[in-house]
Amino acid sequence: MKDEDMRDFFAALAMLGGVIRHGAIHKFVANDAYAMADEMMLARVREEEVGITAVKPKRKRDTE
Repeated sequence: MKDEDMRDFFAALAMLGGVIRHGAIHKFVANDAYAMADEMMLARVREEEVGITAVKPKRKRDTE
């Protein structure tokens, strides 16, 4: 999925949540939804940058 499509998808979900929560569409729902979508896109990027740290395998000790 392209980033622009994903942004629109996130905005649609945010707008749906706003409509469900407030019961009616107010004039700022679309702007708020895209603001939330932009934050979701940034959160995706931040998570990808962090990643999982590499863990060195432990060496077995000789038990003689």
